[in-house]
Amino acid sequence: MSPKQGPSTTKTGCTILLVDDMRENHLLMKAILQKTPHTLFTSNSGRQALDIFLSTHVDLIFMDIIMPDLDGYRSAYMMRGIENSEGRRRTPIVALTSGDIPRIQEKSLAAGYDLVIAKPIKKELIFHLIDHFHTNGAPPSGAPHEHPDSAAHDPTFATLQHPVPEKEPLPELPLRERIFCSAHIPDPGHAIDRHKLATLQRDLREHVKPLLESYVTSLPVSLQTITRAWHRADFKSLALVVHNLKGSASLIGADRLLNLAADMEKVVHLAIKNSSGNSAENVDLLELLLHEGERVLQEIREFLSKPTNPVVASRSK
Repeated sequence: MSPKQGPSTTKTGCTILLVDDMRENHLLMKAILQKTPHTLFTSNSGRQALDIFLSTHVDLIFMDIIMPDLDGYRSAYMMRGIENSEGRRRTPIVALTSGDIPRIQEKSLAAGYDLVIAKPIKKELIFHLIDHFHTNGAPPSGAPHEHPDSAAHDPTFATLQHPVPEKEPLPELPLRERIFCSAHIPDPGHAIDRHKLATLQRDLREHVKPLLESYVTSLPVSLQTITRAWHRADFKSLALVVHNLKGSASLIGADRLLNLAADMEKVVHLAIKNSSGNSAENVDLLELLLHEGERVLQEIREFLSKPTNPVVASRSK
């Protein structure tokens, strides 16, 4: 089955564990699997996931990599240790990340993951992976990691199979110049990509409203946490919050917020590496990110306040 052909064809239910510290991803996965025979367990931390893994039979695990208490690398490694010590069958573990897949893929596979896919979670891809691993199981430890047969039909798999593009990419502006350009151009159109939002609503139907309501609640908290951590130069806390902001922004199609969060993540990692302070252009970046976050919140609130679907209506004219 191609990843584009619809729901999971697996007739018998699988037990699936989602490990992610973002509530929105829990809501999204629950909505995707609601009318299927599958059972979903959710965990917001690596330690809690290990407790579930020890006490419950799980057929497939989707697990984030960057989490606050026990990250995905160590969690996957410890799960493989449990399997070896108890003589369990190997459980497929799929990494979920908003990071650079080619950069982290080798480390993820070495830790015990079987596959790395990009966030946001895609319904068709989730169904395809359930079918694939239900039929084939996880590859044995140390075996070459083969991707599902129809990988070529999905750009996420294509990224994994061929991480280095054939053509040389266009040069990227230096970080300082990107921040300067962003600070001196007007706000570009909508803060949220209307096509991506319409796709999300088409996939989730009535479940898109609680997901967006959760985002309206969580985004201001994230922006406040970023501001406090920034002014305290608490770069380790800042790195985690900004990384999660990338994932949530990509989920709802807030592309400019996603790009600003990605730039801030680079600034934070450089600050951790060099023990540097907040320079003037980095302060510009903070202000830009906060401003864009407010634009995103305003558009979501407007979307939720309308009784009909303005996105689909605008596209059908």
